[in-house]
Amino acid sequence: MDPKLIFYLDQDYQVTYWVIQEDVKIFSRVTIPQAIQLLKNYEFDLIISDPQKIAILKSSSPDTVFPLEGGEKEAPSEKSLIPSLGTHFFR
Repeated sequence: MDPKLIFYLDQDYQVTYWVIQEDVKIFSRVTIPQAIQLLKNYEFDLIISDPQKIAILKSSSPDTVFPLEGGEKEAPSEKSLIPSLGTHFFR
């Protein structure tokens, strides 16, 4: 089983990421500059952004975005993305 990578940005802009593989779960809180580097260097299976109220799930179809408060599934334009989240994960 490949490890699953999860990136979480909370309402206070604190970042935590998880690596989950079988019975092993690793999590760590990182600074914003470290989070930016993680997003540039790794492809996360799930990105959750509380400030934007969205969850981005890696899938075979591009631009899969789910609002956290219900509603329609949407694919944001690159202009609507926060630059620090790195648009290369959404292509």
